[in-house]
Amino acid sequence: MGRLTREDKPKVPLAMIRPLVLRPLLIDPQENDDSLNLSVELRRALEADSYLAARRMAKELKAVFVDTDELPGAVRPTGTYAVEGQKVKVRLTLRRDGQKVATVEVEGSRDNLPALAAKLSQEIALALGSGAEQPK
Repeated sequence: MGRLTREDKPKVPLAMIRPLVLRPLLIDPQENDDSLNLSVELRRALEADSYLAARRMAKELKAVFVDTDELPGAVRPTGTYAVEGQKVKVRLTLRRDGQKVATVEVEGSRDNLPALAAKLSQEIALALGSGAEQPK
């Protein structure tokens, strides 16, 4: 039995059929916080999409959500959002092992954060399924 250190993990290649998506991190820079709890909403949407697609209750599975903060080869969505009245503008950067692979921008309503998060989840899947480089 052994234990892998943080430095050893990237040295062990894992086969990935679908991109893995880590916990998102979103911040409202005006508040220096996630005042809308949009990170939590997006995590729920990513989980739901992964679950439904895995159960063949939704379209093809383009990405798999992994509820952890780090995993070599996985994609980490991070970004900011701006609240203007009832409108929320979100800009996410998707990074794999510190390298930018895509940018996603979405607008939605402050009154319907689950719908905004669902839209973000779909855009993440599209960005990762349409040309974002996969680990080799």
